[in-house]
Amino acid sequence: MSSFDWRSLKKHRENILLAEIGALLHDWKKCMDWAIVKNWNRNPALTSKQQAWQQRKTQLNSIVTDLSQLLEKINLTISNEKTDLKMIADKGSNPTQARQNLSPLIYLLGSCHGIAHFEKGLNSETEQLEANSDRLSNAFGYEYFEPDNLLSKLNNSIRSYLESPQMLISDRSAALSSLVSVFSLAWGDTRRPVNEVTLWDSSYTVASLFKSELARHMITKEEWREENNL
Repeated sequence: MSSFDWRSLKKHRENILLAEIGALLHDWKKCMDWAIVKNWNRNPALTSKQQAWQQRKTQLNSIVTDLSQLLEKINLTISNEKTDLKMIADKGSNPTQARQNLSPLIYLLGSCHGIAHFEKGLNSETEQLEANSDRLSNAFGYEYFEPDNLLSKLNNSIRSYLESPQMLISDRSAALSSLVSVFSLAWGDTRRPVNEVTLWDSSYTVASLFKSELARHMITKEEWREENNL
């Protein structure tokens, strides 16, 4: 007879699905076109675009603030851990720092992020990658698409769901489709040759691992697992 507590999984369903949304959004700021400016000196070809990106940064700062405030209002509780989507996204976006966080949820997200790097073909050792590109590549190395104005597109696609958080649960398929429509056009990585990985590729992998481990923890009542046991 199964010793799993399936009722707990049902009881915490909404919190787990909200946590999944937080994991999907943990790298949402990669939709900022200027995010790769910090690496412009690794690719002199991007120098001419630096000024334009910086001007756009000023114009779109209000969107960043608005979306952050909406994320902060979406609260959830998992295994007595109270948090919000902004906390999950902000603290989980840097996997190294997340792994040092005292919150088991943030630690878990950082661990899932690290494990998900297999999507890029990276390992624990430092990889020598080529200079950054501001274009997405396909699997054959053809750089076919230059992301542009993604933050505004993200705001337009997801804002209504963040303003009415219950829609993230009741209309989950549509909410995910809205994210796909933007994240599939965004950088998962800007370093060649792994600039073929989109933000949806990497975020969906992280969120799937994250949600699965949350569910395991709920139904087994076992302790949170360390990264090497995930």
